[in-house]
Amino acid sequence: MNVLKSDLMAILGALLLFLILRLLSPLLFQEVEPANPASLSVEPLPPGWEWSPPKKQYYENASHNRRAVLLPKAGTPLMDLTFEDWRNMGLSSAQASLALRWQQEGWLNRPDRLDRLSVLTGSLALELKQRLQFPQPIAKRNQETRPREAFPKLDLALADSLQLLQVPGLGPAMVSRILRHLHFWGGWADWDEWNSLPGMDSARLSKIQERLGPLPKLKPRSFVYIWYPELEQLWFLSARQQKALLNWRNKTGVSTLQIEKCREFGLDEDEINWLNLYLK
Repeated sequence: MNVLKSDLMAILGALLLFLILRLLSPLLFQEVEPANPASLSVEPLPPGWEWSPPKKQYYENASHNRRAVLLPKAGTPLMDLTFEDWRNMGLSSAQASLALRWQQEGWLNRPDRLDRLSVLTGSLALELKQRLQFPQPIAKRNQETRPREAFPKLDLALADSLQLLQVPGLGPAMVSRILRHLHFWGGWADWDEWNSLPGMDSARLSKIQERLGPLPKLKPRSFVYIWYPELEQLWFLSARQQKALLNWRNKTGVSTLQIEKCREFGLDEDEINWLNLYLK
């Protein structure tokens, strides 16, 4: 109770002091009347320090530096315009240099190209179209149809990889497989075998045939001495059939193919006929 009573007495004392000071403030602090603006003396600024609004100054300078627009005479050829002529149309030095370059490069030969010059206003571009004389477009001459020069045929038996890569339609994968086939078998039995090359189709094969000579003659190999690298080049044999043929030959020691055995390995009549062309 004593603590609460002392707190209340302190609060009441503070309020009483605030009221006393509030009542005595007009006597203690006298208000000062503001000075008359007319009585204030302003010293003049030094010469050159006068301030003017930037917007007004900008327009005054713009009107002072504005150049008169001088258009070329009617009938003036476009190619006769000079740097000064473009400058007289109101363009800056950089803009005049760019317009002169486009003029010399032939980009401005068409009247509608003037509309794409953003530095020219719409009325100025229209006036230039009427005054300038644009060059006439050159008609394309009818080119004489000449027969295509016949390329020399490439001999496959003597060609190397660089020569084959220059034939349109032959890529690195095709050239590698062609050279391997030539190394092991000496040639092909028919052009139809080329359809097994990666990415080959009839249209590409017809273009290749125009640049290549006749196919080298096929050199059959003996079935006794044949091995995996040779059989891998035969497009009609799968890896399983190649392995089955070699295992059968090694176990039995046969020297010639047997049609019945080939049928057991999954070969049809056409594939057997192809195999008989390569093996003897």
